[in-house]
Amino acid sequence: MGAVVSENLVHGYRQDPIVLEKRTLLEAVGAADKEAKQIRAGLDRATMLRRTIANEAEVAAKSRKAEHERRMASLGGRRSTLKTDQEQEIERALRELQAQHMSIGLRGALVADAKIPGVGPGLKQRLSSAGITSAANVSPVTLTGLPGFGEAKVSAVLGWRASVDASLRATVPGAIPPEQEAGILQKYARLLMGIQEEETTSAKDLADDLAAIRQQEKNRQAANDQEDGELRERGGVTATKREELAARLAPYSPVTYRRFVMSMLPAGGSGLALGGAGALVVLLGGFCFQGAAALASVGGLVVDSIPRASAS
Repeated sequence: MGAVVSENLVHGYRQDPIVLEKRTLLEAVGAADKEAKQIRAGLDRATMLRRTIANEAEVAAKSRKAEHERRMASLGGRRSTLKTDQEQEIERALRELQAQHMSIGLRGALVADAKIPGVGPGLKQRLSSAGITSAANVSPVTLTGLPGFGEAKVSAVLGWRASVDASLRATVPGAIPPEQEAGILQKYARLLMGIQEEETTSAKDLADDLAAIRQQEKNRQAANDQEDGELRERGGVTATKREELAARLAPYSPVTYRRFVMSMLPAGGSGLALGGAGALVVLLGGFCFQGAAALASVGGLVVDSIPRASAS
């Protein structure tokens, strides 16, 4: 019998219009709290994303600047190399000119026309027959073992060769012709201009890329800020709704299952003899049963509430 009474009490409590109203409000409050939690999580994500966007933009900008610096260093190395190459090319051209001056001069100093002490036409003919026709052919090796040329005459021929060499060195060019030098300078000026154009292009590309990185960051931050603003607006609406629900729920706080049970008891305690006491035990048993059932429903949100408020 106690179980039947308890079940009837539970059924009556659950179907009570005020209980249904309170349960509806509690569920709405729970939904508002869940939405508020989701909004807070969204705002936390927006805050983290804001930092992430800024960090990624900073890393991208640093990487791009480092790439530009490497490029400029490479171009600077090429610029320095160009200067060195230009100087070396002018120096090579001068050495070639000087070597040509010496070669032409030595070949032009003919033995037949030379005044060599102790060496007359006969010995000159002997030199010519040996292939020694100019100062360019004279050397200790070519003179060694030549008939009629002892140490004195070899020394005289070598002395003549040395004097020709000295005369030529005294008149050796100290610089290449201006027109030749101008051609070399123009060549390297064009190459240098190419490097300067690359440097200008690289600097412009850097500026454009950094601007693109900043614009991308700005766009991403704007989108994130918009979402943040929408979340905050939703949060304000939800908070207002939660406050309104709490205000509507407040009058239901006296409505509890315990009071519902107590309202079912006969008025006047003197009428409860053993039978009345037994009925009370049954009712309280039902109360315990309903309390357990209430905790298992509506997430434990005071479902031990809302029978009609009645005088206890």
